Amino acid sequence: MDWLQAAIDEKRIDYVDFNEEFHKPVFIARGGFGAIYRATSKKRGTKQYALNYCIYECDSLGHDTFVNELRLLRQVDDEDFVARCYGVSPQIWLEIDFLDHS
Repeated sequence: MDWLQAAIDEKRIDYVDFNEEFHKPVFIARGGFGAIYRATSKKRGTKQYALNYCIYECDSLGHDTFVNELRLLRQVDDEDFVARCYGVSPQIWLEIDFLDHS
């Protein structure tokens, strides 16, 4: 069992259905391993979230990079200066705080 599945099973990372959780996402940019979107949760009010979509889902290197970023975010999750990671979904999305710098 890999780290991600163990974290989900142990409830250290939420496993959410992207289509049920978020309103229509808006594309922001391309990141290091995927596309980044902004979306509002259907269940958590008006707060906006950044959603990282892993475009390399069939590529083991891309998957490993995605899981490594998630692991690093979870290690610093309690720090005030780091965007908090909220969960992942079956569609290979990573849900984190949206930080608006405009």
